[in-house]
Amino acid sequence: MPDTRQFAPADAASSAAFTQYLMRSALDTAQFTQRHQQLVSAVARRQVTPNQVERAFAVAADWSAIATEVSAAISTFAHALSQLALLPHQCTADPSDTIVANAHQVAVRHDSQVEELTTLLVSLAQPDVTAGARRRALTRLTVSSANHTLGTTATAWFGMLESVSSASLRMLNPSLLAVLRATQPIGYDGEVIEIKGLIATNATTQLEIENTLERPASLRCSCQEIRRADGIGPAFTPAITVTPTHQLLDARAEGNIAISLWLDSAQFDAQTTYVGALSVESDGGTTLKIPLRVTTVLASS
Repeated sequence: MPDTRQFAPADAASSAAFTQYLMRSALDTAQFTQRHQQLVSAVARRQVTPNQVERAFAVAADWSAIATEVSAAISTFAHALSQLALLPHQCTADPSDTIVANAHQVAVRHDSQVEELTTLLVSLAQPDVTAGARRRALTRLTVSSANHTLGTTATAWFGMLESVSSASLRMLNPSLLAVLRATQPIGYDGEVIEIKGLIATNATTQLEIENTLERPASLRCSCQEIRRADGIGPAFTPAITVTPTHQLLDARAEGNIAISLWLDSAQFDAQTTYVGALSVESDGGTTLKIPLRVTTVLASS
């Protein structure tokens, strides 16, 4: 009975191919799962709409590329199997183990293997060769061929499996990332204070606030920090003026607020969106934060 240790090379090659398959698949799956969960949460928070997701997938997802990749993976696997020897041979690092390009080269290589096998059998048939020597030589030949065949087949199989099973994930991951990059900050799906202007100018806007209480209320308005919507760089305090900062409104009365923002070139980049909030504090201890979005354009020449 053959010693199982004789097949250690095949076992090592198979284990390496399987481990690589698991690692790559786990990486693709983990990345997809994380981004998918982030996207579902963003949709639930109304940072992005289902229509935006659908459009992003329609633009970014290339299903024909998946079909091409899967077809190539299957062809590569079939090609790898076609390179296996039809006859037992010892696995060596000679040119016969390289992948050949066409059927004629395969036939030539197999003819060479027939000649090698014939030469070996003739040498073993000599009268001075003992039965034990013949048995050991044929055993080595068979074991070597089995190791080569099993190792090559396992490597080709797990390579194809990884390509086929992860093709969709590898295509969807960039699409998920594209949608996530288009998400709005939390709370920006409703009413938002919009300010737009040129760099190095004062951008202004006006809005109305209402005292929803059944009594007069003292309201104080302020804006603290803002930051880039894409999260690049730290938050900062802009040169913003809210007029009036404090006003007393009667019950169910409305008031006007003017906002002026100096778009300092040292703080703001052109053609960039910034987000923050206008805080409206009442003497009753409640605070309402109204989302603020600032969009800059190129400075005039």
